[in-house]
Amino acid sequence: APVGMKWDQENYSCAYNALFVGLYHIWHDHGPLWSNRFASITEYTDQLGKGFEAYSMKTRSLETVRNQVRNSLAIANPTGFPTGSAFTYLYILTDTM
Repeated sequence: APVGMKWDQENYSCAYNALFVGLYHIWHDHGPLWSNRFASITEYTDQLGKGFEAYSMKTRSLETVRNQVRNSLAIANPTGFPTGSAFTYLYILTDTM
């Protein structure tokens, strides 16, 4: 079955799912290489890469990884990364990641 994330209807997750699933599939093909690359980009991509490692070891779900990165983003910029039934703009997410 294809790997993906379940949509969070309480805290809309569309932008995160769209970007993070694509990044996961890039990471999946060359995990260690991309973990190092993610670590060198931003603290958020580093967190995402570490989350993908945890997912691959079956210690976290992709939804948990998404929510952990999302929470970090929301703490840093609550206006750009709202919670609840508010949409996040994909361009803000990609610029920040």
